[in-house]
Amino acid sequence: EQELSDVSKTGPMGDFVGDGTTNLMKYALGLNPRMTAQGHLPASYIASDQTGSFLNYSFSRLTQPTDIAYDVGLSFDLQNWDYSGSQIDLVGSPIVSGDGQTEQFRVRLRTPVSQINKAFFDLRVRTTP
Repeated sequence: EQELSDVSKTGPMGDFVGDGTTNLMKYALGLNPRMTAQGHLPASYIASDQTGSFLNYSFSRLTQPTDIAYDVGLSFDLQNWDYSGSQIDLVGSPIVSGDGQTEQFRVRLRTPVSQINKAFFDLRVRTTP
């Protein structure tokens, strides 16, 4: 009961296990706040198809969130971020997990990696009314 009153552990911006991932982000990713997020965080990687090689970004999200929204950001310098989605595309349809609670969501940068020097993705999660 005492731990429930400690917002540094149990509040949305709290970090119950001290792994650097907020409870809100763990909730959005479908993770248990009492477990470390290591190995379950969003990841970027290069994937190729017939049109070229592209930087991809993949993460798990709740299948039907009613109280949060997800914003994927893109930066080429880690200082200026674009969360408009104008430079990224959804890759396929989200793949629903076996329990039906989460889905794997993937986007990719529209510009092939051969035409960029560096790029970075960021996932921002916010509560909605």
